[in-house]
Amino acid sequence: MRKGVVVLQVFFDAEPWALPVTVVACAVALAASPVLARRHGGNPLVWWLYLSAVGGFLAVTITPTGGHFSGGLSTHVIRSMSPSLPNLRDLRALNEVSLNLLVAVPLGAAAVLLSSVLRRYWPLLAIGLPFVSELVQGVLPGLSRVGFVLGDALTNLVGVAMGAAGGVVLALVMRAGASGIEKHRTTARA
Repeated sequence: MRKGVVVLQVFFDAEPWALPVTVVACAVALAASPVLARRHGGNPLVWWLYLSAVGGFLAVTITPTGGHFSGGLSTHVIRSMSPSLPNLRDLRALNEVSLNLLVAVPLGAAAVLLSSVLRRYWPLLAIGLPFVSELVQGVLPGLSRVGFVLGDALTNLVGVAMGAAGGVVLALVMRAGASGIEKHRTTARA
């Protein structure tokens, strides 16, 4: 357990803006979610989860790192285009690969839960956001990021897929619970 705490400490030292920006994103999501639920439908809690997941993902992936500003255009816009997916050995511990995967899980879950409201657009955001964030990392040298890393985007997509699978299960449980409550209400009235 101590090793995981050390990895998180190293992460937050390297990503000093990640936590404060995530907190702000969650606060903005708290204010915006009831408005979006009234305007577009859906559960305000699911909207909050979705907006917080997007904000948290962006906070972790495109805020400036603890590195120094390099000035000028990045010479390493594309660091790695080798398409490598995470392997199980990388996922057994808290490390860069597992954190890349975990940060995208809420995004996939929330997107599935909002799929009835967002219809065809949720996959575009959930699938496109990892690539957009990698592109931003590559073209904005002031972020002190290493550039576009296809492996990171693919690892994020695995996280989105895992979250989506969890979101499907959660949606089925929520639907079964809602129908059970309705059935109980109907029986109680009779």
